[in-house]
Amino acid sequence: MTDRPFFHGKAKRVALVSLVAAVAASFIFVAFFLIKPVSGSFQQGDEGDLLTIDGFGVSEQEFLLFLYDERALTANTFYQQYGADADSDFWDRKFDGQTPLEYARNSALDKLLTAKMEAIVAVEQGLIGKDIRFSSIMNERERTNAERERMLKDGEVFYGLSSFDEYQYYNYIRNHVWSELVKWYSNKTKVTDEELYPVYEANKDLFTLGVELTYMMLRQDGSTEILTQTENDIPKGDTQALDIWYELKELEPGQKRSEVEYKGEVVDVLLMSKKEMGDKPFSDAKPLLLQIYAEDQLRLLVKERVESANISIDRQKFNAIRF
Repeated sequence: MTDRPFFHGKAKRVALVSLVAAVAASFIFVAFFLIKPVSGSFQQGDEGDLLTIDGFGVSEQEFLLFLYDERALTANTFYQQYGADADSDFWDRKFDGQTPLEYARNSALDKLLTAKMEAIVAVEQGLIGKDIRFSSIMNERERTNAERERMLKDGEVFYGLSSFDEYQYYNYIRNHVWSELVKWYSNKTKVTDEELYPVYEANKDLFTLGVELTYMMLRQDGSTEILTQTENDIPKGDTQALDIWYELKELEPGQKRSEVEYKGEVVDVLLMSKKEMGDKPFSDAKPLLLQIYAEDQLRLLVKERVESANISIDRQKFNAIRF
């Protein structure tokens, strides 16, 4: 029986945006052995690969996906550091001994190796199928696009894009792999409140309950209306009320905004008070803290795996790659 591509067709979950948090060094040591490589398994490299990482082959096409993503970033970096314009010879001109093209290739390589190692760890732990080659992912993209086109014609409901390009689909799948890793890692490890509390302290801005504003609407007929609201009290679809609230947040009590449109009339709005609501309690923040903790631990472990990986690069082919 052939292996399905590494997403097993379940790529509907999207990973939460991760945030860097403080971690305990002893926990990293223990967790390293939870995701140690499985020796001698899943070797996929072949002679056509640009590189291999721990035996898994990476094609030039996969590398190019990362390289083209570096084009604008590299141009901006060299403009900021050297005032360099992206003219005709920009990519081959040396700045402190390195050309922008070399910089872009190396940056793309670093990011590619990280992405590939995430998938390798997921394979080793049995979270996804063994076939993580770029060609297999793109074949699945074609099938997914065809299926979504059919569903669109038939009026069926689905979530997300109706069609993926290569970059979109690759990242769609990578998000799925990451969410599977985080879920597995969270289930595998036990974190005490003592270990988790420093993460809470380091990320207090994520757990603020916000600001409560009390303000008065002064209508042209002389009537008034007093409102007390946090941002979360205003329906997300009420953009007019949200805009007023955001403007008032920048004021000091006693200041006002004049001739503001509100619910079909023009009013003056006076800020009466502004109150910081404090932070969400540790117990309420714990689910997100566990997510942050697990994602940060995984990043560190993937980084260590890349640093210790057996990486073989066809340097002649690599150095010949251009935009």
